Amino acid sequence: MNGSNSLLLGALLLPLAITGLSGTALAQDPAIGQEEYRMHCAACHGLDGRGDGPIGQILKTPAPNLAMITERNGGTFPIEKIYAIIEGSSVVAAHGTRDMPLWGDRYREAPKPVTPDQARMSEDLAQQRILSLVYYLGTMQ
Repeated sequence: MNGSNSLLLGALLLPLAITGLSGTALAQDPAIGQEEYRMHCAACHGLDGRGDGPIGQILKTPAPNLAMITERNGGTFPIEKIYAIIEGSSVVAAHGTRDMPLWGDRYREAPKPVTPDQARMSEDLAQQRILSLVYYLGTMQ
């Protein structure tokens, strides 16, 4: 990840740190993002992100090469865009229907929060997991 992308990631993480997201630094740990990627993304996108995972090849729309995100975006890793795609608030129009799971929703599903504090912690954890994936994808470029 180049210097300007690191600054942008820092700017994205800052509001989370200010609002009390205690594990924000964990989102920048490449090992955490790598494990999230291995568990949730590699089956479609491949271990190295090149879109050659065993499931990705049989999808109606082939899984994209995630190692080329920066190149496809004029040399800049689009942190906020990638976060929105993983989280589910942004749908890639060219894909038609949404083949990629909405990981934001899945991360928020289990365990079901019971109290307002648990709901906030669940949301914080979902954000951390998504940010760890975004950060890890940035290291693949």
